[in-house]
Amino acid sequence: MCVKLELDRPAFPLPIVDGQPNLAATAPIAASSVHDDATPQLLFDNDGDTAWEADIDDEVNALDPDLGEPKLLGSLSLAERGERVYWNHAYNLELKVRSDERAEWQTVLKHIGTLGGPPILGFPPIHARYVRLELGKLRAQHPLQVSELRLFAPLEP
Repeated sequence: MCVKLELDRPAFPLPIVDGQPNLAATAPIAASSVHDDATPQLLFDNDGDTAWEADIDDEVNALDPDLGEPKLLGSLSLAERGERVYWNHAYNLELKVRSDERAEWQTVLKHIGTLGGPPILGFPPIHARYVRLELGKLRAQHPLQVSELRLFAPLEP
């Protein structure tokens, strides 16, 4: 079976609508580096044309949202900015969490693949306040451009 969807305008510039609250949407966030004015706050504007961009020479990049208090997390969603020339590169992704500043970082997710493929990456439910997303380039000399970052609570059965 095949379904054909016809739209009255291009879909890429349409705002992204969350079906589940993004637990990181209002969190202060730090980045390992920022290229020009492409700050990590652009990760939460629901606009696929804007993106946080890291320095091109960095081999490993990190994002550190502070959720303010421990929250139950269960999945991660990332979207790469749709730049055709630099798009669809594979990354070594590692998601680490901790409940407070004194706790050790705990790795809850490891994934090698393109950003947004698959669109949602699940992991065992865990309470965490601090989150660290590390993205390692598998090929040098291409920009890392992440347009959206979402952290979700576990889906209820």
